[in-house]
Amino acid sequence: MENDRQVIDLYKIIFDVRFETTYFDKFSQFQAYYEKNKENNVPAMLISTLSLSDGNLIEFFNNHRDIFAEISFYIVADIDDLEIMRFFYKNKAMGYHIKPINSNELIANLEWVLSKNQILKKMELPVEEKPTFIFSELTSKEQQIFDCLLSSKDYICSREAITDKIWRGLMVHEKTFDVHLCNLRSKLSKRGIKIQKLGQGNYLLENIEKFLK
Repeated sequence: MENDRQVIDLYKIIFDVRFETTYFDKFSQFQAYYEKNKENNVPAMLISTLSLSDGNLIEFFNNHRDIFAEISFYIVADIDDLEIMRFFYKNKAMGYHIKPINSNELIANLEWVLSKNQILKKMELPVEEKPTFIFSELTSKEQQIFDCLLSSKDYICSREAITDKIWRGLMVHEKTFDVHLCNLRSKLSKRGIKIQKLGQGNYLLENIEKFLK
């Protein structure tokens, strides 16, 4: 639950590739979604800010404790207030993160909390949507670029298709992609795998067959 567009865009970059996500900018929207899906598809995790246009989270929590009894929740707030932190930790919040968001810190905190509480497996996308195999030395973005090439016909994929799939239509500076691609090339070359640049913005993954046997 968030109404800050910059934060939502950041969440999409961090979470949408790995998890099935739904966004709400009003508490009433989330309540309606929960009531509709509570029998078969209760969210595994809720990340919420403190204030939205139709109220504040403390009031919403107190009025809907039945919902929070069923869902793990994590607070990302723009208020650094000890009493508010105490309130949510007392009521079993899994974490309280203060804006501005450091994406790496947030990811590390959430992964640790979710893994500890065995929630991560429930949140991850189905197995068939994951990469065929993973090289442990790759970062998340490098792995995603690798997956795009690996899953494409003849191992050829365009720059545009890769950025659209990974960043979901968000504006990405071309140097951001270039840095990830350069690092990926360097790491794959140590395994004898090459990424060849073709014409018209296409890239070819070479020497991958031996890893697919």
